[in-house]
Amino acid sequence: MSFLEKGIIAVGHVLADALGEGGQAFIERFGQSASPSHISAELMDEFLSTLSKEPALLVKPLTWKAGGGIANMARIALALGIKTEVWGSVGRDELGRFLRQEMVQAGAVAHLIESPSPTGVFCAIALEGNDKSITVSPSAASDIRGADIPIDALHEGWILYVDGLLIDSFPWLSRLAEKALSRNMRIALDLSTPANAKRHAMELYGFADAYCDVVFANEAEFKAMGDAPFAFADSRPIWVVKKGGQGASSYFRGAKHHADTTRIDAAVDIGAGDAFSAGFLLGSMEGLGREACLRLGNAVASAALKHPWQPSNASAIRKAYEDERYLLSLSNTI
Repeated sequence: MSFLEKGIIAVGHVLADALGEGGQAFIERFGQSASPSHISAELMDEFLSTLSKEPALLVKPLTWKAGGGIANMARIALALGIKTEVWGSVGRDELGRFLRQEMVQAGAVAHLIESPSPTGVFCAIALEGNDKSITVSPSAASDIRGADIPIDALHEGWILYVDGLLIDSFPWLSRLAEKALSRNMRIALDLSTPANAKRHAMELYGFADAYCDVVFANEAEFKAMGDAPFAFADSRPIWVVKKGGQGASSYFRGAKHHADTTRIDAAVDIGAGDAFSAGFLLGSMEGLGREACLRLGNAVASAALKHPWQPSNASAIRKAYEDERYLLSLSNTI
């Protein structure tokens, strides 16, 4: 089977992302902590209503897009030409319909289970000095746990991409992984958040060591894991650490690879790490080495920051991958 016949099945939280820029009035009203604040759906409605009714709090109005790590990764994977299917849960509401439309428009096969709860929302407000205010209400997104994903929906030889937030349903997630392995799938895990990595470090490590081929983390998430990734020298997966403007590194059984990148400033850089994962996975599907995959991930992440997601930017993201692929061929890095 060639890599063109393979694809990615992504399972996890699908959210409606509300992105904006806040001024001094916002800081005075809500503060500027970058640590995600998790609130109820009712409080999220109040928060969004306040932002709408008091326009002085924002430099410009909120923009909305499909979000959550798996949706962010899926859109970039589709832009790169990878067949992609998404499994998540949304509410029976306007935002749920919006997310369905967004994923279909991106070209994904979307298996979005309907939940009686409101569609989950991730709100990120960029502030001065590269600070952010992040507020999250997972709500319906959490209901993907326990979903019956039949074995015939897990395509032979594809990649199963797992949202690390699902680790709190370990038995269900493990059964899903076992079905995936029976279909000769490779499994990729994203740790999702530093808080999740810290709270479930040993469960995440246990799942990774039992089932995964690659684990994606940013620096804060990797640090939050403590010594878990290095507990055993013969750990199964490659650990890939995304370091923003400092590039990315991989660790596998004592061997380290690193690839630098060019720092790109963006008002709200949500999704760059997920774009990296898509680029890295395409490189691995092509059978390239770890250094090459790191460089391709960096190139795609940089392109995603330069060209915030919309269908018209898909060609620019694909071109960034192809340009880096060509440079790799010239340097014999592949």
